[in-house]
Amino acid sequence: MRVACFGKAERSLKSGYLSPKCNASQIQGWNMESAPRLKAEIWVKALIRRCEVAGAQAMVVRRGDAHSGVVLVKVNRLDRSASVYSPARAGDGSLIWMAGTGPEPVPEPEADAYIERQRKFDPDIWVVEIEDRAGRHFLQEPVA
Repeated sequence: MRVACFGKAERSLKSGYLSPKCNASQIQGWNMESAPRLKAEIWVKALIRRCEVAGAQAMVVRRGDAHSGVVLVKVNRLDRSASVYSPARAGDGSLIWMAGTGPEPVPEPEADAYIERQRKFDPDIWVVEIEDRAGRHFLQEPVA
């Protein structure tokens, strides 16, 4: 992929070569917000690994788009109750997680109904189910 500078110089992002006539501030269309995001599949694998290290079971219940699918996290407390967390953006643009089913655990069929409504809205959605009696979600970002 080539990115043109404001002149004849150019930079190949693939090779990392930057022409001496072109500095990074001159590259058109390049800023920190356009940096690549972590693929959904890699993020899901990391979440499952965090759960396993802590002694909880986690599995992919629904596989979405490997590159950019939205991930829902269902925490099953193994007492017929569950919580579902969905990603959102805070006012400053940072990633946070919202308890989609409310602040308290709900009966598992209600949690599954919430996931099904989200699936109808976005067919590329991922669903990771964590089975943990303590109700831990293992998310690293803030949960609101």
